[in-house]
Amino acid sequence: MKSAASEMQARSLLDDLISMQLDGYCGAAWGYNFDWQSRNFFAPRGTATIVPTAFAARALVEGARAFQVEEYLALARSCCDFILKDLPRPVSTDDQICFSYSPYSDTKIFNASLLAGEVLAEVGVMTGEEQLIDYAERGSATSSSINVMMVRGLMEQIQNKIGWTISTRHLFSFHLSG
Repeated sequence: MKSAASEMQARSLLDDLISMQLDGYCGAAWGYNFDWQSRNFFAPRGTATIVPTAFAARALVEGARAFQVEEYLALARSCCDFILKDLPRPVSTDDQICFSYSPYSDTKIFNASLLAGEVLAEVGVMTGEEQLIDYAERGSATSSSINVMMVRGLMEQIQNKIGWTISTRHLFSFHLSG
């Protein structure tokens, strides 16, 4: 049940979130407040990445729905500009697209690309922008085709004691000890 106090708290948290937005990108973006090292790249504190940006966009979309505040939807739409203009696309065809994790890496990270697609789809539905929905569908197709390949090879991977793959780069494959 929504109360005046819970609405005030939610709006205050959204205001805090908005104040943490990073500058220097084509759209609204967020990053971690700590250095982050993956197996493939280093992201210094404050580097915009898709994961925190997608979660911020999700909060903004929910805020726009709950409180009918146009500024929240406008910022969520701006996150789409970050996704479409700042993130490299290691895969980009008429049917498929894969967004990278950050503007400074072209690594194919499927869950990050799916988060980007979720933002594009949610905002596209709310704004009526079919192009955003098309990008989301293309991102989903890329991850789906990779998942089909992963499922087909799962039994072989288990037999070879190789762990689950989250990326096309061998650096992101995890090996189980026998």
